[in-house]
Amino acid sequence: MSAGVLRRTGLGRPGPRLRAVVASEVRVWSSSPLRRSLVAAGGVGVLTSLLLLSTGQAGWSSFLAYQNLWVVAVGPAFTAVLAGWVAGVGASCGRGGTLARGVAPWRRRLALVTVVWTWSVLGHAAVLGATLVFFALAGTGETSLASAGLDAARLVAVLAVSSVGYVAVLVVVGEVAGLLGCCAVGVVSSVTGVLTAESAHWWASPPAWQVRPALPLIGTHANGVALGGQALPGAGAAVALSAGLAVTALVVVRVAEACTVEAWRPGAAATYRSARRGARPPAAPGGALRGGDGGAVVMVVRRSAVPPLAILAVLGTLALLRWREPGEVASFWALLVMPLGAALVPVLWVPRLREGLRAVATRRPAPVRWGRRLLGLMVAVVSGCSVVVVGGLAVAGMGPVTALGFGAMLCLVGCLLVCLSTWLVTVVGVLGCLLATSCGVVLGLLVFSSQALGAVGFLVPWSWAAFLDDEHLAVTVPAALVGTVLLGTLAAWGVVRTGRA
Repeated sequence: MSAGVLRRTGLGRPGPRLRAVVASEVRVWSSSPLRRSLVAAGGVGVLTSLLLLSTGQAGWSSFLAYQNLWVVAVGPAFTAVLAGWVAGVGASCGRGGTLARGVAPWRRRLALVTVVWTWSVLGHAAVLGATLVFFALAGTGETSLASAGLDAARLVAVLAVSSVGYVAVLVVVGEVAGLLGCCAVGVVSSVTGVLTAESAHWWASPPAWQVRPALPLIGTHANGVALGGQALPGAGAAVALSAGLAVTALVVVRVAEACTVEAWRPGAAATYRSARRGARPPAAPGGALRGGDGGAVVMVVRRSAVPPLAILAVLGTLALLRWREPGEVASFWALLVMPLGAALVPVLWVPRLREGLRAVATRRPAPVRWGRRLLGLMVAVVSGCSVVVVGGLAVAGMGPVTALGFGAMLCLVGCLLVCLSTWLVTVVGVLGCLLATSCGVVLGLLVFSSQALGAVGFLVPWSWAAFLDDEHLAVTVPAALVGTVLLGTLAAWGVVRTGRA
């Protein structure tokens, strides 16, 4: 390997020691929006505990069984969002100044893995901590609090050591594909982990490595059914495979960088500092808006990932009609695809509008006007996709009256969720919005699939589009209308006036 390649990649100079790099990244991210992730994780523990207590059960075994939601779905999604934020957003702009100090890329990447893994473990601890609080308040006496605490600590430790490989892969994906890539990996990992964790060839499925070791500790199968004392060997092998995956991913990327990466550019950190000081792109010449207010908004957001993602979501959902009944496909869209889409559109477009606003206008825009135009465009995208899907369901055999009512409810709830997600982006940032949506979608799936928890569906707006009975509609329709007006007003003011990383 030539000295020039070593110098370009940062592998040929000593630079700061790894310990100093890790400490620097930890200090930076400890004061970042990641702090809110622990609140979100603790909120998951609170909600799942309340759902359990609403069924009349309060034993420690039941509390552990309800951690299945976190182990197989919310936990991997939580870690994916953290990794996408840290690796995709932070690494691209040199957050923390480590790039300006001449840090070798592999050292910084290892530091980012350490940061993401640490916050992921803290998230596990927050969930189990909230669960222990509710168990102590329930006071059943079935299991001592000390014994329950040991079980919780054991589960946190198993989740921590078995997710090392997953975190390393997410950091690498985040550097290449950003937050959206990590979210895609998180969704695929959650689904694949559930399907393969108990199969005969689980050892060949990396997503199964972080699910299988935890199942005996919570006493359930991956699908949530009680394990009944059935043994699931291979926990040690899963941990070893996960560690091997982490080492392999980091080594492969380092070797690839040494051979192909372009020259390292220390100016990235300066660009980040300039952005933090409020620097904006130059204004358009001529003293006028390009194409008017509406045209300017479209110009800012037109070249984004939203159109191809929307087309892919619609086509993928309609393709399921070849194997599934229209009712099942309708639930899939209402409970999973549409709520996620209603969050991803604001996540992708609101920051983009703020960054591009000065590039298309030379006078200060009216916040409410720009916010309303963006909200209208986002609602149109989500509602348009829902209308196309409902049309496909009607062709596949769904009754006209049912299709009409379902389409109207999808548009109404979609409008509410778009306003909610936009408001969350303006208040708690992209990270908080994605975490809240991930938790809400999983809770929506849970309350819809469980007859005992169906009554709790009134409290989970991410599930409202799937409940079409009169009892639910009498509550959800007025609530959605009022919520859309209130949240839409707050979001319209916040799109341009406020913003958080």
